[in-house]
Parts: sequence; C-alpha cells; structure tokens
Amino acid sequence: MSAPTALHILELALQGDASSISFLENTCSVYVCNASSDGSVVGCWDFIHTALNEIDRNLAEERRQYLLSTQHLSKDQRPPNPPASSVESHIYLLGVMCRRAARRSAEHDETLVTLCLHNAAAAGGARVSMGPERVAAMVSGNAGRREMVIMGRMATLAFDFHRPFSPSADALCGAVAANVVALGGGKAGGRGRRRHSPMGRFVEEWIGTAASIPTLPLLAVVRHLGEEAGRPHAPSGARGALRSYSARIVQRVLVPTLRFALAEDGGDMSENTVEHVDREAGIRQRHHDIVAASALQSLGRWCDATGMDIVELQQIATATTENSFSLSPCPCDVVDLLCDALYSQSGLVLDGVADLLESILKPQEEGRKDGRDDITAMNDIVDVDDDAMMMIAPTVNAPIQTDASAKGSHAEEAGAIIFSSANATVHDSQEQQRRKRERWDIVETLMSAIGLQRLRFSDRQSNGDTAVCQSLVRTAANITAAHHALLKGTQDLTPPPPMETRDIVGLLCQATGNFSLHVCATALEALSTLITSSHPNKNDASPDRILPILLQRAICPSSVLHEVGEHHDNVDVNPEEFDQFRECCLVDALSACYLQNSRFYLERCVAIVENVCRSHQTTPEAVGCTDATMAGGTHQRQRKQQHLELEAALFSISAVSLHVLRHMDIQGTKATSSSTHNEDGKSECRNHGSDFTKTTVHVVDATDGAAASASPEYYDAQMVKCTSALIRSQIFIADGPLLLVQTCRFVAKYAPWFSSTSSQDMLDSAAELAMVSFKTSAQYRHQYQQQYATHTIVPPHQSFMTTTTTTTTTPSSASSIALCNILSASPSHFTTSQALAALSSGWGVCYRKQDAASSQLYVTISRWDRMALCCGICRVISACPTPKAVADAVEMFSLPTLQAIERLRHVYCTEGSEHSHADDNDLRQVGDEIMVLSVMIRYFFQSQEKHSWVSIHLLKTAWPHLTQFAEKYGPFEPVADALREVLMQSLLLPIELSDVDRVAYFKELVIMALLILSCLAATVTIAPSPTTTTTSNTNLPIRPMLEFVVMFIRTVGGGIDPVLPSETAPMGEFRDMVTEVLQAILDLLAVERASPPSPPSEVFVPSSSDLLAVSPDAVPAVFAVFAACVDTCPVLFLQVLEAYSLDGKMKNLETLNAVASVSTNNMFVYWVQQALISLSLKNVNIMRNAVLFLKAMVNIIILQTFLPIILIHISWSHYPHA
Repeated sequence: MSAPTALHILELALQGDASSISFLENTCSVYVCNASSDGSVVGCWDFIHTALNEIDRNLAEERRQYLLSTQHLSKDQRPPNPPASSVESHIYLLGVMCRRAARRSAEHDETLVTLCLHNAAAAGGARVSMGPERVAAMVSGNAGRREMVIMGRMATLAFDFHRPFSPSADALCGAVAANVVALGGGKAGGRGRRRHSPMGRFVEEWIGTAASIPTLPLLAVVRHLGEEAGRPHAPSGARGALRSYSARIVQRVLVPTLRFALAEDGGDMSENTVEHVDREAGIRQRHHDIVAASALQSLGRWCDATGMDIVELQQIATATTENSFSLSPCPCDVVDLLCDALYSQSGLVLDGVADLLESILKPQEEGRKDGRDDITAMNDIVDVDDDAMMMIAPTVNAPIQTDASAKGSHAEEAGAIIFSSANATVHDSQEQQRRKRERWDIVETLMSAIGLQRLRFSDRQSNGDTAVCQSLVRTAANITAAHHALLKGTQDLTPPPPMETRDIVGLLCQATGNFSLHVCATALEALSTLITSSHPNKNDASPDRILPILLQRAICPSSVLHEVGEHHDNVDVNPEEFDQFRECCLVDALSACYLQNSRFYLERCVAIVENVCRSHQTTPEAVGCTDATMAGGTHQRQRKQQHLELEAALFSISAVSLHVLRHMDIQGTKATSSSTHNEDGKSECRNHGSDFTKTTVHVVDATDGAAASASPEYYDAQMVKCTSALIRSQIFIADGPLLLVQTCRFVAKYAPWFSSTSSQDMLDSAAELAMVSFKTSAQYRHQYQQQYATHTIVPPHQSFMTTTTTTTTTPSSASSIALCNILSASPSHFTTSQALAALSSGWGVCYRKQDAASSQLYVTISRWDRMALCCGICRVISACPTPKAVADAVEMFSLPTLQAIERLRHVYCTEGSEHSHADDNDLRQVGDEIMVLSVMIRYFFQSQEKHSWVSIHLLKTAWPHLTQFAEKYGPFEPVADALREVLMQSLLLPIELSDVDRVAYFKELVIMALLILSCLAATVTIAPSPTTTTTSNTNLPIRPMLEFVVMFIRTVGGGIDPVLPSETAPMGEFRDMVTEVLQAILDLLAVERASPPSPPSEVFVPSSSDLLAVSPDAVPAVFAVFAACVDTCPVLFLQVLEAYSLDGKMKNLETLNAVASVSTNNMFVYWVQQALISLSLKNVNIMRNAVLFLKAMVNIIILQTFLPIILIHISWSHYPHA
C-alpha cells in the first residue's frame, strides 16, 4: 500500500477526518528529525513544498484539458475565466495552514528546530552528531526553505492564480503577508535598516514594482499586511514598521488604484471589461467595482493598523513626493474620491466606503500626534543611521555628530530629545486647532456629499435594494458620529458655522421607512445623535420633524400581527425582531426627542390618544359589533388601524416614563422599575443574542428647552388627559390584545404618579383599568381552554394566550404586573371593604371549573402572573388597620388557593381515584399551586413581621395536603421545587415562637424533608419502567431538598456542636435533626454510587465517574451542604462522617466520644477527594461549590492549628509571670 500523498491528506482533512486534521495541526507546530537519514529536520515547509508540487501538476493538467475542450471555440465564445479548479479548496486549506505557521517569528522557528535536534541527539536516534555548526546549518536551511516556500512558490502561485477573485488566492496572499510581518514587523529601525529588513525589501522590491503585479492580489496582500500588524498578538513594533511605509503604500498603490477603479472607463486596466459571476449572491459585478471595493477594504485595514485618521490620510495622499514607481502621476484628494465613490451603483463599493469611514473618522486620542506611542517613535530613530540623526538636528537646533563613534554617546541624548520633542508637538495647541479645523471641513464635505444621495436612496429603497440602502445609511451614521464628536471637542475653538444637515436628515428620515429593521435601526441611531448634537442655531433634526416619523415607525406592521388573510407588506419582519427593535433602538430616539422638547412630545402623543379614543366613540356601530359582523368590512380595518395607532402612542409615552416621573419630582421610580420585571423606561434588550444591541448615545438633557421650563403641574395635566381618555374607552381597549398589553404597561410604569397625583379618582381609575384587563384576559383564556382544548381550530382570541404579537408579554402578564405596581405603590388606599372585595373577585377569576357539576379545576392564569398579582394583594392585606381586618382579608383571599390545593390532593392523592396517577401536566399544576402558596407566605411575612402568624396559619392549613404530595410525588421535579420553596420560606417564620414551639415547628419541616429524601432513595432502587421518564438518576430532583438542607443547617447549626461548654435547651433537638438529615443524604448518595466502595481498610481513590453517579444537578448542592456543615457545626459533621461507613450502615453515635477524632476516616477522605477531582470538571457550579467546601475545610484546619498558639501568645504578653 503506497503512502498517502499531500493532496490526499488535505482531502481527508476537508472531509473532517480527525487523524488528518491532527496531522496538519502537528505539522504546523513541531519539527521532526529524520533519524533514518543524516539527521535532517522535516516540518511544515517540506509538507507545503510537496503539496505545491502536486497542486502545480494538477493545475497544469486541468489547464491542458480546458484548452483542448475550448480549442474549437472562437475568442468571443470562450468564457473569460477558466472554470474553478478541483483543488481550490485544497489550496485554501494549505494557505490557512501556511498562514498559521508563517506567524512564527524567525527566533521562534529557530528555537523549535534547535530543540528538535537536541532531543534527537539526546535520544541517540540520529546517525550524525549535532554540533554547533551542524545545528546552525540546519537552522539556516530551514529558514531558506521557509523563504523559498512562502516568498517564492506561494507568492508566485498567489499572483499568477487563474481566478484572482477566489478565496484560495486570498488565503495565499494572507500567508505571504503573515510571513512578512512575522519576520520584519518588529525590526523597523532607521531608514537604512528599514530598507534591508524583510518588510522593507517586500515594499521596495515587490510593491515598489506594483505595475507588474496583478491588481487584486496586490490589494489582498496590502489588506492582509494591515490585518496581521493589527492583531493583538502581532510582533512588537509591527504597527510602527507598517506606519513607516504608509506614504509609499498609500501614494503608490492604494489611492491610485482606487482612483483608476472609480474612473468611468477603468483607465488603462487590461481587465476592465471582465465580469465576475458570484455564484452565491447571483449577481454580476464589473471588474473595476471589485477592484474599488478591494482598494477601500485594504485602505481601511491599513488605517486601522497604523492609526491614521482622515486628516493624516488626506495629507499623505495630497503630498508631493517622488513617485517613480507610482501608478499615479500626481497627488490625489482622498475626500473627493470618497465623494465620487458614493455615486457607485455597486453595493460592494458603498459597503467599502462605509467601512473605511468608520475607521478613519474615529477621533484620535489626546496627546498623540500619530498612531504610534513614544517608545515606537524612539525606536524608529535611536537605532540610528546618518539620515535619522540628521532628521533630529533641525528639531533641537543643535549640532549633531554623525560620526559612527559618536552614535552610541548620543543615544541617550537622542532619546531625551525625541521624548521632549514629541511631547511638545503633541500638546501644541495651534497644531491641535489646525487639525480640528481640517477635520471639520472634511466632515462638512462628506456630510454634504452623503446628503446629495437622498434622491438615489429613495429610488433604491423603492426597488428593494437593501444592501445599497444599508451601506448609505451606515455611511451617514459614521459621518453623523464624527459630527457629534467634533461638536463636543470644539469648545476651545471659535464657534464654526453650522453644518448643513438638512439633506442628511432627509436621507435618514427616508431610511426609517425601510422595511429592513437593520437599516431602520442604523438610521434611528444616527437621528438620535443628530437630535442631541445639532447646532443650537440651526437644528434640522428638530423633534417637531422627527417625532411624527418615529410615531409612525412605532406602529406594528401587518406581518408582525400574523393575521390570516392580510397582505404582509413587511415579510422580513418577525415579532421578536420588531420587539427588540422598538425596545433597543426606537426608545433611544424617542428619549432624545423628549429631552429636546418635552412639551411638544407629550402634547403630540396625548393628542393622538385623545383623538383615537374620541373617533372610536363617534362610530357606535364599531363598539358593539363582533368580529363576525365586521369581517372584511371598512369598520373592521378602521378599528384595527385605530388599535395600532393608539398602541404606538402609548408605547411612546411609556418609553419616556422615567424622564416624565423625574420632571414631576416623583420619588420611588427605582422601586417601580424593579417590580415590573424590566418593564421600566430603560431601553434594555431582553434577548442578548439579538442583532439590535443597544448603542450608547450621549443624550444631554436640554436645560434651556421646554423640558426644563415645564412645571410638574403641566406633566400632571397631560397624564390626566391621557388616563381619562383611556378610562372612557375600556371596551375599545379590551377588544385588542396588543393594545391591552400596552395599556397595562402604561399603567405599570406610571404607577408612582397614580399613587401621588392630586387629581381625583386617578388611582382608582388606573386600578379599575388594570383589573378589567386582567379579567378580560382571564375570560378569553378560559374560553380557549373550554372550546379549543383539542387544538384543532385556531381560536379568535388566541393572541390572549400566546406571544405571537409584537410583545413578549401576554395580556394577563401585563395586567398582573400593572395591578402589582398599583397595589404596591399605595397599599393602604385599597384596604376598604369594597376594594378588598374587588380584589378577591379578581383573584377568584384565576380559578374556574369546566362546568358547575365538574370537579376538574381549570387555572385560567399562569403561575407567574398569579404570583405577581399575589404580591400586590398581600401587601394590601398587610396594610389593613386591625388584626381582625387582616384575618378576614386572608380568609377571603386565600380560600381559592387552599381549595385548589385540597381539590388537587383529593384528585391525585386519593387511592382509587380516577386520576390517581398524575402525568407531567398534572404535576406541573400541583407545583404551580404550591408555589403560589409559598409566595403568600413570603410576602405576608416580608410586608410586616408582626403578621407572621398569617403565614403560619396558611402553612398549618395546607400542611396535611403538602405532606401527601411529598409522600407520593416528592421525587418529581415540579412538586419538589415547589415544596422546596415552601420549606425555605417557612424557615424564616418562627421568630416569635417559644423554644418548645420552635422545636416542634422545625421538626415538622425536617420530617417532610426526610420524607422526600427517603422517597428519592426508594425511587433509585426501583428498576426503570419503559413508560416512565423520571426514574433515571440524572433526572431525579435531588437538588431542591439539598438546597433546603443548606438553609436549615445555616439557620439552626450555629450552636449545636457537642464541644460547646454551654448550650440552650433546643440545641440538642436541633443536633438530632441535623444528624438525621445528614444520615438521609448519605444514605441517598450511597445508593446512587454506581461502583461498589473499597474496603474500609484501604484508602479509596475515586474517579470522576463516581462523582457523576450522583445526579449532576445535585453535586453542587451536596458540596454546599458539606460546606454549610463545616462552617456551622464542623465537629458534628466529622462525627457523622466517621460514624458512617462506606457500605451505607449508620453506627450508633452515642457510643462515640463527645469530641470527634480528627484522624482520617474513609468517608471524609472520599468526599475531599471528590471535591479535588471536581476541580477538573467543566461544570462551573460543581467547581465553585467544591472550592467553597475545600475553603471551609482549610479555614477549620488553620483555626485549629494556630488558634492555640495565638491564645498562648496573648496570655503570655498580658500575664508574663503566669
């Protein structure tokens, strides 16, 4: 069997063969000494050389076959380029491999070769001795092969490749650039040394003869030079070395190529009529457009690496220097070229312009004349030659000796001169002002040029050319950001004349109507900047012009609503993207408009609310009609449009709620925002994976505008108008789920104002509006459960159940949050009998029966929505003036929940019942009701600790039912999680109980925990059933009970150690409880260990598989339990571990000594070793808790070791004669 060829290895690697990929990676990283020959070194350069030989033969054969197949065709009939080669992907992989190896410096390569030879000599495998001369020859030969392979074979293949547009040619150019930067990037010394460095030779000998090199490969090499020098791990000094050649590269290659490519006829280029077919995009691009785009990309990468901005680039391009090798006979204005490039019809060119402007319009750091630091600037001069020293002389006005013997003596002086000269130049105020004025003129020219594109933008937008529109808007956004930075940095200059922003504002306003949300988001970001940074005497982006456009854009498009039978004009918009767009981009623009003119903002939005509510009231037939009578009619379409307009206006008012509340001097905004589950006025993206990330915009509150001059009474009056209009249109609002959600969000965000306003009945009206919304959403959910339980018919109000509308909040969720905020803002206001009855009625809506005779319970509101509403109602009940009123309210409020728990217990826990075996949905319902009960217990206790008896009363009432649930369904996750919450909340309650009552109280909690743990242990021993999915060890809910145990031990374990000299009465009972709990946990862990334990006489060395034999989700909780024991009761913990043998048998603790021995025992060693092993696992939670356990153990060891010494030292210092 013949050995595999290099192409065969590359083919296997492309197919994903692991051994081939590993071979290529090792070949790039190490060298091998060929012991069978004369000890030569073999590495990546030999493999690449062999592969290139095979590729050359393959390409030659394919070229010959192509010529034979097309020899009968005329010149006009032949395709402009030969077809793609079968080895193009192999060439690309080889280029990537070579680029990785070429990033090694010469010193690193020499170290690898030397190490390989010394290892071979030490092993005795080589036939010749490895003397210093032999090693030097090997290193020199390897460096020669590297030069020959990359700068010879690979560079030739890159520049002569038959398809210059292919990724393969680009990968070859990247390898060439990486080699140049690695070998010569950090050796840019004086002018003479730079000329002889690898980068200097490459620039002078290769790029200097640019007329003889194909244009696209040349641009690709220049682009990769910038990318390689700009890498974080690039050689030190690579940026400075690259910068020293900026004038040659920019003047000889980049700017002339860009000018010729942008010319209408393509100049004298021989390939100007060649067209390239992009198979992926399916478009045909002219050759000079591709060249122009490549030139723009290369220029952008070069400026990024060298730190050049637009001013310096313009100075270099327009400078008059020798151009013996230049493609351009005269200087060229870069700004004019960019303005001409904006008229290109190619999306690639416009995208390149946007990328370039993003790079060169960034403001330079203060204190930096150019992109170099002082160390790089000194290195370019101090490693001296004659020309460099003469360059210093005019700066310091002192004679500089150029004799070779004096160079070393002047090194220090030259360094000090460079530092002082650079420092003086950087901080020269006149130079800074000159550069700022030049930058101002350039930005003004670019702003005028992009503004002239608004007519063409309108045409391309109407044709659906999203790529061109996106590029133009990106360009406008970059220019706008530069304009904003200039306004902030020109305070020390004479106020310049205002820029003409009317045209660019017009273009951005057109872009806000684009069907692509990405284009619209970029335009809104730029508009937000223009609104806040426009010249005070000339503001073309005023709120009265921008706000109507933003309000129109806030309206949900038809494709977001997913309405059957409607024409979707915005097919690229989905609900999640539109929601993120509004919350992350549109809110910033709306806030900027509000801060500039709050009067106009509120008046416009409130006027829309009033007009829509008034217009709906003038069409009475639209109020009482059903969807069936209005289907397809004019009134239905008008009604839907009114819903959308009102929803957009309410969204705009809610978006600035924080600013409005601050202007009204209302306190408590933070508390409201935290209780709304991020439903505050902040433009915060909920989905961090979204493309619409929030961009920081420097929004400045207008101190001289209407926002500062309006009084709090003005804002109060506007909010009264808006709320009154909504109250009068409750029926209209309840008919649309999207509008209902936005109305509830409005109520939730302005809850502090409703509780503090002096306007009559505003708080009651807001609560009534939220309660009506809550009942409406519950009613439609109940109808959905009754009529459409089979899911065969799409219900008319399914949007009340799902999140298919634009917002991720359902109507029931939004209304429950609104009620929670309203009730929490002013709980004492709702303690009247009428208000409590209304709240009880609303809470009862959450629970309905299928019919009067049925015992089956339907929950019409989700658990999270009921928990939010429960929070607000509990605070209201806690605010009742008398204990009797509290007891009556609790009885009225908790009755539905307790009845639901009792009914569920009767249905699913009674033997012989029809539903004695619950499925996952039934268990989830049981867990939801128990979770709601835990919320009641928590909030009753947190509202006022004096009402802890209420929580204890609820717990006692439900305890028998909870015990039965724990006994039968404890091993199931929904029930275990809910019971964990109840037990953990119950630990906080007995603050006023006596010692005897506390012991009995905690005993009941421990009994339930032990019951669940025993059920879990019994479940593990049962053979898995093919019909069940919850008997696997990895799915058992062990973690919830262990989390309760952690909290229990930290609550009662502080004084239960047997070594304490005195203890209170209940400490012995608490010690027994902790012992029983630890025994149950160890029993469960012993059952779950997959492998048998070692004999007690041997030290058991566990493996990671033993640790993961426990449920992986429970392993962090196990370490948390042990850490809590070590922190609170270490002696008792060690006693239990010593008494517990590895076979799972518990010894009698009473026979042990009162003070535990610290000697090594098997169980203790076992879990310490498990904690050490877990440090190598990839699970962060396991690692964290294992570290905490080990830290607690180390603290105990240090305390026991050094505390006696410290006490003796203290005693000796105070009582030296004792």
